Amino acid sequence: MPTPNFLIIGERRSGTTSMARWIQCHPEIFLHPQMDIGYFVDKELVGSKHWKKGKADYKKWNQEHSKEEYLNYFENANSQIAIGEKSADYLFWHPSHQRIKEYFSDVKLIITLRNPIERAWSMYWNELGKGRETLSFEDAIEQEDQRIAESDYARDHLSYKTRGFYDQSISKLLESFPKQQIKVFILEEVRKNPKKHLGDLYNFLGVDPLKGYDNIKQSYNANWTAIPKPFWKSNSLLTAFEAAYFKGTALIARKVLFRKNLYKRRKFQINMAKPFRYSKSDVQISKAFRNRLQDIYRPHIKNLENILHRDLSIWLDDSLKALKSDSLI
Repeated sequence: MPTPNFLIIGERRSGTTSMARWIQCHPEIFLHPQMDIGYFVDKELVGSKHWKKGKADYKKWNQEHSKEEYLNYFENANSQIAIGEKSADYLFWHPSHQRIKEYFSDVKLIITLRNPIERAWSMYWNELGKGRETLSFEDAIEQEDQRIAESDYARDHLSYKTRGFYDQSISKLLESFPKQQIKVFILEEVRKNPKKHLGDLYNFLGVDPLKGYDNIKQSYNANWTAIPKPFWKSNSLLTAFEAAYFKGTALIARKVLFRKNLYKRRKFQINMAKPFRYSKSDVQISKAFRNRLQDIYRPHIKNLENILHRDLSIWLDDSLKALKSDSLI
């Protein structure tokens, strides 16, 4: 039975899907086609959209999972040198570290990180789109500590701020795995020179660094969430009309205009919905709240610099221009 020797483990909304799609075209790599299997995360949390209070039963994971079952995900791998999967929750969900270690102590772990403010904002919009989140961004951040203290469901799915404490997650990971088995990429650096960093990844995995660049110009897993403007939520008739319009444009895009092109289909729907809905690009974090988040993250970023022995000043640039308020959400 083929055995995985690498995992892309996170962080959410930091380019893990793009990284995974890029390497899929390499002939010496088998990557499981399903993104975010989440096998090493407690089962009741994976993909769930139903709020649960309390802690997961961590002991239950061992009763419901086995190495043999997990290996079945890779039965279609052949003679590839590198075999693995991408699940963006493994880094932050700390119980997964030791579970992975017990199954595959020599596995190579790939991490992509992003400016923690931008990552939090992107994840927030993603959760809005999935229907898990109903609060404004500022309220969600204000209530996050209490939410995640009361609920592992919230810890996994609504930790916008806390997931950006990368120093904590990587320190925890280093309790189970040595540094030489971990490769960390910074999304902003990858965007500037994707071929260089993808070549570094191929060298890390031990595959031919001259192959596997066919998908490198494409970006994957863009945030397409769009939410109704307040006017269209003011009464039930307007809400019903807006929902019917949005559903209709989706149907036209899917059945008539862009049957085989998901990107064009979603872009068309977002553009057609502009009179009725806000998208992520229309509403941004206020400058004051961004500065507050910068103050929260600064010590964590400095600590991460010491852990990784690399310069992360790209995340500490205070010259960002003032942005619009997010009070419309």
